[in-house]
Amino acid sequence: MVDILAGDPSLRGGNGIPPRCVYLEEMAADLDGQDWLNMDTIEQALFSRLLLQEPGNHLIYMTSCSVVNLSADRDAGEKRAIPYLYACYRRAKEEITKVPEKLLSYAVHCKNLTVSNARTVLLTPEIYISQNVYEQLLDLLLEAVRGAQFEEVVEFLEEVIASLLADQEVRTFGEVMVPVFDIFQGRVKDLDLCQLLLYSYLEILLYFSRQKDISKVRI
Repeated sequence: MVDILAGDPSLRGGNGIPPRCVYLEEMAADLDGQDWLNMDTIEQALFSRLLLQEPGNHLIYMTSCSVVNLSADRDAGEKRAIPYLYACYRRAKEEITKVPEKLLSYAVHCKNLTVSNARTVLLTPEIYISQNVYEQLLDLLLEAVRGAQFEEVVEFLEEVIASLLADQEVRTFGEVMVPVFDIFQGRVKDLDLCQLLLYSYLEILLYFSRQKDISKVRI
């Protein structure tokens, strides 16, 4: 399951091992020689990975080949919490379709962890130093609109929204969304009608207005 937390699955070697992974030194010490992740440790690993301010400084080679691979370095070393969790979500979904039945519960658990951690990121952004997670959420939607991945991102967000609505003790769903709206408004007001970027934001606005829970948030 460690490959779900690593880089782009298309960059894996023939044995399914990603070329780069982030080494969690403190967690490795706590595991005292255990060199694999299981159901009990995967959640801790994901949370620890998200807290790293410079994950790119902790990359290790997972294959014998040590040639320069900028794509693998970039994907495994992703610093932004929300895009990283979305990438993990996609990889977990892919694993669900491929793993043997005896490993299916692990893959499903990993997918659910990406959603629950996205909820934690949005509810307690102050934990994640030097990150504007609300801006990251908007940027994820923007990249999806412009890159024809909108439905996949929406699927991820729908699960995150459901998780946020189920846990509103720290922040309400509205308190999570208002900063996103503020960033959205700040960007759009400076755009001209002739700029194509404006129409990408309008696509996002349409999604906001049609999504049953987001549309209820009062600004």
